Amino acid sequence: PLFDDNGTLTGFVEYRSDITEKENTKNELEQSHARQIRAEIANSFGHIENDLATGLQIWSHGAYNIFGLSYNENQTSNKENFVKYIHHEDYEQVKQLLQLAYIGKKKFDFIFRIIDANDKEKTVRGIGEVKTDPTTKSKKFFGVLQDITHISNLEKQIFDERQKYKMLAENAPLGLILTQNNKPVYINKTSMSWLGLEFLVDFEKIGFVGLFHPNDRKIAEELSLKLKDNDVPSPLVKKLRILNSDGSIRYIRLDLVNNSINCQNYVQTVLIDITSDVLKEKKQKQVAADALLAENGST
Repeated sequence: PLFDDNGTLTGFVEYRSDITEKENTKNELEQSHARQIRAEIANSFGHIENDLATGLQIWSHGAYNIFGLSYNENQTSNKENFVKYIHHEDYEQVKQLLQLAYIGKKKFDFIFRIIDANDKEKTVRGIGEVKTDPTTKSKKFFGVLQDITHISNLEKQIFDERQKYKMLAENAPLGLILTQNNKPVYINKTSMSWLGLEFLVDFEKIGFVGLFHPNDRKIAEELSLKLKDNDVPSPLVKKLRILNSDGSIRYIRLDLVNNSINCQNYVQTVLIDITSDVLKEKKQKQVAADALLAENGST
């Protein structure tokens, strides 16, 4: 309002300011912040800002979500509120690594477990370092947490499955040999026992050909040439003899197939003990021969 010297209202002065750009920027920032919150919660990560002078922390939405807490926009927390969720078996190590990060000796980068507010165990990865806040000029620890429980459980399942299959392969009633360029990559316990070997290096010392009976060395040499090129006319089946550690003969059927692992070529050899079948067949032939001989003798 405008007044004259006598205090009489004489008119109005109006100011107008175009704040379209300011409002658009504000809306864009709000939308960006909302997207950030959604991204944090969807990908199970959040950040924590810790003022080293005051010990107060500011947690993002994602951080609250990881710890099973409801977000409070105005809440700041004492630094002990973070470490109290750490699993007791990881507590001391996490605290030591955080102290090293706080004094600037090394960045914090560690995978550890927490027990959230709902008593649920989670595996998280924490990454952080101390930096100077450009606004307040104070030293702050800026950390990022990611909930990797699902990944950790998946890795454990894969590890358990691998261990299970490894145990089955090691104790299978058949031999397994994996070679590359005629050199052993893997031999199971059954094969080692049959061949009278203790260590993988023993296979290399003897060589593929040296494993077999002297009368089968020629066939073994032909196989060895195919193994050297990591390429066999798959499947390739051969019946050979090996000498047991006690000098007795074991009859083995070898099934060789090509195998590709991580874009590298290998030859997988399955050894099946057919000794009992061979001896049974020989006995049947001997019985038949004896019967024929007896028949011819009687006539």
